[in-house]
Amino acid sequence: MTSSKVAMASSEISDHRVLLSGAGGFLGRQLARYLAARGVKLRALVRDASTLKARNPDLQFESVAEWQAGRENQAVLDTLLEGVTTVVHLASTTSSQAGDRQETHLAMPEALLDAASGSSVQRFISLSSVKAVAGEAHPSPLVPDAIPAPNSDYGRFKLAAEKLVSEHRANSALATYTLRLPMVYALELAG
Repeated sequence: MTSSKVAMASSEISDHRVLLSGAGGFLGRQLARYLAARGVKLRALVRDASTLKARNPDLQFESVAEWQAGRENQAVLDTLLEGVTTVVHLASTTSSQAGDRQETHLAMPEALLDAASGSSVQRFISLSSVKAVAGEAHPSPLVPDAIPAPNSDYGRFKLAAEKLVSEHRANSALATYTLRLPMVYALELAG
């Protein structure tokens, strides 16, 4: 890529405002650093704003909102999404509590999609997991058209979230994508 194309791509990306749900998590922190280094304006939706600030003291977010589990979040989301062009839903949980998984994997993306469909948002990107298709041990390589057969609650919630995103009415107003990631490992991650 020529230097003029790099400069153009850099200026195009810096015109974007991105909302990251789960910005305080492992993947969220990595993506936030990457986007911030390219001049993207960031906003965050997290479960605990103090944890976000403690884990990301060097990152500047235009605004940060806390997700209120089991509560009406629509007014907060409407304000948070003003001027946002892309939502990246990274929030996840490995909690053993079904209610926590329901909130994070289904209620949060549904509320985000509801709010995004009537806003400036053009793209909604949701991160999923290979666990939506299979567990750790699978007898053969997974192929793109593999029939999902999750063998854990986490995988079943991730698959349900994929379905929610693909079938949500927001698809008529914005582009939605689900990225099914392989297993992600890091020294700081449990499990």
